[in-house]
Amino acid sequence: MNRRDYIRNTLLKNGPELSIAEPKDGEIIKVFSSTVTVPDTLKSGSASKKRVTIYFPTLFQIDRFNMANIFEAALCPAVVDGKIDYFLLIKAEGLNNLAYKKSDGTPIGEEKVAEAAVSRIFDIFNKKLNLNKSNCLIDIGAYSEGVPQAVATAYKLHSLGFEIRQVVSVCGAGIIGADSQESANPVLHTLSTIIKMFKNRKITLNQSIYDLKSLVAPLYEGQDDQALGEWNVNFWARRYIFTQLGLNKLLKMDGVPIERLKVAVTKSPYFKKIAGAHIPMVFFDAKRDIFFDNQAMRRNIDDLKKINPNIIEITSNVLHWYAHEHPTMIAQAIVKAEKELGWK
Repeated sequence: MNRRDYIRNTLLKNGPELSIAEPKDGEIIKVFSSTVTVPDTLKSGSASKKRVTIYFPTLFQIDRFNMANIFEAALCPAVVDGKIDYFLLIKAEGLNNLAYKKSDGTPIGEEKVAEAAVSRIFDIFNKKLNLNKSNCLIDIGAYSEGVPQAVATAYKLHSLGFEIRQVVSVCGAGIIGADSQESANPVLHTLSTIIKMFKNRKITLNQSIYDLKSLVAPLYEGQDDQALGEWNVNFWARRYIFTQLGLNKLLKMDGVPIERLKVAVTKSPYFKKIAGAHIPMVFFDAKRDIFFDNQAMRRNIDDLKKINPNIIEITSNVLHWYAHEHPTMIAQAIVKAEKELGWK
């Protein structure tokens, strides 16, 4: 069994653990997590520190019924190159608006959910893996709506003294969007992005941007990772509609608060903080992304490169959920780009 399949099968077999974050201001936050210890036979080499990959999946549920999140695990470069001892799948989900803003109405973005994620990571490190800031090296990866939580968590771990090897964002939220959570409008944001997608079809590459097809040309056509991209999006859409109609509890579904959507289409301050800390970052963006405008993402990534030159950008003329369908291919492209640049 290869490394990717071992991690997937272990995640599917064990399922996620659920914990409830202790409320401080009326918020309701569930934290889902799964941990995989990679056997020595599936590792690549050894290192002085334990190598940990923490992955934050997309969308608004991580339970056993949403298997697309399991397949997304293959997006992580360490799953391809074997620089991994432990794999953590984690997601903190705010289930009411107070998870994303204070009771007085002050918006706080991903602060509370990221704190809940950090708390759960510490719990796993201390009770299961015997890890601390001096004996581990951490990779952070995320896709779509999972990215803002991932970058906030990465910076919080960095601030606490943990070494972050890299942060990988695949079609990520938070790089572009409204300047403030109060002004964010998820519907107008998406409509505007779809219009821009049809206007801006030409891909303009330069020496600092990699093309997915050129990195993994033999694999570009036909490779499918058995993912569930469109089903995943449709399931989330139903869940959101039922929440707005007040039917989610009747149907025994967790709610999708509007503030969570607003955070997803608001710029995250943590990208600049990660860049300022000179933590290497990798971005994969889709030319035909209907949620996050490709041209705007490139402009903002260029701004981050001015702060931190250790940034890789990979693009392709594909849709947002291509990463669901071809996660291994994207991870292989990232590894190849990192090797070309001499990243360790």
